[in-house]
Amino acid sequence: MKYGSKPTRESLSRIFKKEGGLVMLLTQMQNVQLTDLNGKKVSISDFRGKNTLIFMWASW
Repeated sequence: MKYGSKPTRESLSRIFKKEGGLVMLLTQMQNVQLTDLNGKKVSISDFRGKNTLIFMWASW
């Protein structure tokens, strides 16, 4: 993928497969509200129309 080019579903899939990640591309998520690392409430709808990567983790 060239610098400055718009990523396609296929190019993103190749990147995530190469890195061994699990990814859902071009799926619609329910509007939920989460808290960011600074304690600010963020709604999924705030990112409507934008490419968004949501990275979640947990330590049990």
